[in-house]
Amino acid sequence: MKLFLSLIVGLGLISCQSQSAGKVDSISEKENNKNEQQDTLAYERVYTLPSELDEISGITFLPGNLEIIYAVQDEEGILYAYSLSQAEIIGQYKFAGKGDFEEVATDGEFFYVLESKGTIYSFPVDLKDTENKVQIHKGLLEKGEYESMAYDPQEESLMVVCKECKQDKGSPQLTAYRLSILENGNLSRKNNTIISLEGVTAANGKPMKSLKPSGLVKNNLQKKWFLLSSIDKNILILDAEFKPMETIFLAKNQFQQPEGITFDAQQKMYISSEKNNADHALLFQFKN
Repeated sequence: MKLFLSLIVGLGLISCQSQSAGKVDSISEKENNKNEQQDTLAYERVYTLPSELDEISGITFLPGNLEIIYAVQDEEGILYAYSLSQAEIIGQYKFAGKGDFEEVATDGEFFYVLESKGTIYSFPVDLKDTENKVQIHKGLLEKGEYESMAYDPQEESLMVVCKECKQDKGSPQLTAYRLSILENGNLSRKNNTIISLEGVTAANGKPMKSLKPSGLVKNNLQKKWFLLSSIDKNILILDAEFKPMETIFLAKNQFQQPEGITFDAQQKMYISSEKNNADHALLFQFKN
């Protein structure tokens, strides 16, 4: 079953809070749903992010925390703490030099940051003397390009999905790797799973032959995986066994480059979009 959802940009702003490092817009329900659709995924707020996060590529929350969202950006090995109530960065923690950092996840004890070539950095969430406690994990994944990784609390492991890997080329599939989390933030590869795209329909109504994931998160209440693709402008929803269930198609005029996706403790979904050709990077908060 496919669910065709279009994310509609709200045009009527009923309140606007602006601070030095960011802005929050609240959107009226009437204006948010101005363009009638059979199914509409309405957002509650959109945060205008500061320039440090123009290249925002991954987002996550610590378990139970509704106030601070943690983010990484493509080019610098820095983890940013962004306050949703203050709409500004309240801390930043350097874990590496320059690179191509695409995703961040946490199990509540360690942060895990994914680099596009498959290297993973892990460090404690207390973020004290971070540079002295960073572990770098290489060789856990097959050669390829990676942008999506998420924590699975049921299995106490990380899932990493290929964006572009040799073994998937020419086939309607994606390879996902499960990494076991050991003591002190260490990782080991447990197994891999094939995500079949057979039967999934693309936005043009034709069978989906490929998908380029840019973000991944598990909704722990629903026990579903949400696989975001910036290039394809969609979210593929998968069941606990990674079988496709639904497809959400994103409005291209709303998202310049959506690469980050996460849920908070109240099951509200957040999607971050890089600046690209827009004036600012944006963070969208959606209804649960």
